[in-house]
Amino acid sequence: CSLQTHLYEDRLMKVGRIKVGNDVTVGAGSIILYDTEVGNNTTIGPLTLVMKGEKLPSNSAWIGSPAQPMARAKEPAKVPIKEQVAA
Repeated sequence: CSLQTHLYEDRLMKVGRIKVGNDVTVGAGSIILYDTEVGNNTTIGPLTLVMKGEKLPSNSAWIGSPAQPMARAKEPAKVPIKEQVAA
């Protein structure tokens, strides 16, 4: 991954900060541009581009270019223990 704190735009070098919270996972090949904030316990998938100025909230998952919220897998339906034993 690459945390990019600078970028050349219109022949000018622009510099900013990146704030990364605790327990953040950044996937391989991802790029996070300057002036961004990544909240605690956030997952950024592989090959994801976080655009400058983005604020990713805590406890979220992102993927894509540009980064978009990742759909969470649904939990399997819980079957009462009595039904599991009878089966």
